[in-house]
Amino acid sequence: MRVPVLAPTLLFPSVMAVTLTNLTVDDTDLNYFWWSDAVANTPAWTAITPETPCNFCSAQPQPKSIHNRTWHDGTQGGVGQLTFIGTAAWIYGIDLANGGNISFSVSGVNKTDSHYYNGDEQFVFNSLLFSVTDLPTDPDGNPRNHTISWLVEKSSRNGTTALFDYAVIRVAAQMPSNSSSSTTPDSGHSKPNAGAIAGGVIGGLFGVLLAILALFFCRRRQQALTRDMPSKEDVRPYVDEPSELGAPSVSLAARTRPLSTPTQGSSTFAGSSFLSAATIGKSALPGTVGRTKMFDTSSTSPSESLPSTFVASASTSTSANVTPSTPTAPPSALSFLISPTDEGDHERRTIAPTVVSAREQFLEQRLAVLEEHVRELNSAQPPPAYENQSSPSSA
Repeated sequence: MRVPVLAPTLLFPSVMAVTLTNLTVDDTDLNYFWWSDAVANTPAWTAITPETPCNFCSAQPQPKSIHNRTWHDGTQGGVGQLTFIGTAAWIYGIDLANGGNISFSVSGVNKTDSHYYNGDEQFVFNSLLFSVTDLPTDPDGNPRNHTISWLVEKSSRNGTTALFDYAVIRVAAQMPSNSSSSTTPDSGHSKPNAGAIAGGVIGGLFGVLLAILALFFCRRRQQALTRDMPSKEDVRPYVDEPSELGAPSVSLAARTRPLSTPTQGSSTFAGSSFLSAATIGKSALPGTVGRTKMFDTSSTSPSESLPSTFVASASTSTSANVTPSTPTAPPSALSFLISPTDEGDHERRTIAPTVVSAREQFLEQRLAVLEEHVRELNSAQPPPAYENQSSPSSA
């Protein structure tokens, strides 16, 4: 997952915003000031310092009241410029009685102005000659290069002298001072702002750190979601596996073998699963009184052994004595073959093995035992023919 790195200016606008400060520039700093020389009809400016006083100048102010004890003395026709990179500027000088008129203009800005002192005081120190603020800047907020020009003209009182002392400019912070400045008015370029560079570096480092943290937390969250999701190996389709007793059932009627066909004159026992002692007694022949027939009615279960087999005794009387006998093993419930007992029996076939439940096995085993006893009764002697005997009431 890719996380975009935000620009430092978006993350830290206060860090990247340009910080402005006021810088005082002395008239002797030629990195900012330019003074015309004596060329043709243009008079030269006189730079006055404690080391180079002007004895022939008409104006002789007290140096101790002047910034850095230096100033420039100009006369009618004198031209000067202040070039800087900033957003505002204030030019200060020394007003004097019967001074000249000074006209100002700013490059790239529709602003012109003039200064004239009409007072009676001989000298006014730190007098504001011209000011301009809110100068245009670059789109990123950095100050632009600007030039302020002036011309000394004759005043209405025939004054022709102008005295310039210093200027204050509003520039980006950490601008180079007079001693370390390498900016020239002609080039219009200044040294890189160390404060802006430091702020940019710090903002960039914070931006990279935030991007790394965001990427780290996104990966942690993605790994947590991956751990919570089940793997493909764990997902298995649900299979309803039948239990031992719940196997698919097969119709008992489809697996039940038909009973043997009785001979002519015999009673039909097909479909019956229970033989009572009374029925057996009625089916006994007259010559078979006292004879005993064994009926194996044993039952089995999947988990227990076969119960005791009960023997039903059939006689001429209607009573039936049931006595336990030794259990015999039941025939197979899945595959067995019964041979026909007489010509009237239908052909018996072997049932193919199939999946049956424990209860169905038990029922098949019990049914097989009952069928075997029925065949024994039918093969011994057919039952007597039905005689229509009148009831005692009709007699």
